[in-house]
Amino acid sequence: MSDWVLLLVAGVGGLAVLLVLARYRHHQVVKDWTGIMDPGAAEALAQVEQNAALDQRMMSDAWAQALAAQERKEWQEAVRLLELAWWVLDDATPSRLQRLRSMSQICRQVAAVLPLPAARPADFRMARLRGLAGLGAILHAVLVSPAERLAMRARVLVAAFQLLLWTARRAKVKAAARPEPGAAWRTFDSALADWKTADRAHLESYRAAMMTLAAELRREVPVSLG
Repeated sequence: MSDWVLLLVAGVGGLAVLLVLARYRHHQVVKDWTGIMDPGAAEALAQVEQNAALDQRMMSDAWAQALAAQERKEWQEAVRLLELAWWVLDDATPSRLQRLRSMSQICRQVAAVLPLPAARPADFRMARLRGLAGLGAILHAVLVSPAERLAMRARVLVAAFQLLLWTARRAKVKAAARPEPGAAWRTFDSALADWKTADRAHLESYRAAMMTLAAELRREVPVSLG
């Protein structure tokens, strides 16, 4: 085996070890920070997570029934349920945007922030979302402090939600005009799936922001977050 192949194998192996260690360390840091949460903050976080789960369940149920009606060739019912799935998405998105924008402001005012990884491009279906997440991952690697990284993560997710809302709206209009299976229905399906992925990332960011605020208020921030 040539020297360059050996170097490549060693490099890939080393990178894999670093990724595993970073993932382990991140879980440990989150565990350490969880103890900072007071009952009031924990209750607020639980309420947001419960509401998010309800939004996603309603969206998923309406969409699944829309596809089932489409298979039965019940076009009017399929369009009605498509509109219902869109209504849930459209109604739920503004609260996510407001929360993420607030996080971005909070990050500039606190002493320490719970570190989070960048959103993974591979978790998204749509090429534009993968590209946006990829850009966010590059910027995440360049930025130094956890506060800068969380603020960037929040801004990337704001852009993701806005792009998804625009894409889903266009697909919904086209799909309603032509209820038969086609590209518009597939695009709407991908938009819903990516919206849920973005929502999970938004909840992770919100959890980090809540822990950060709790730490700032109680002045019990861990010494090393690196």
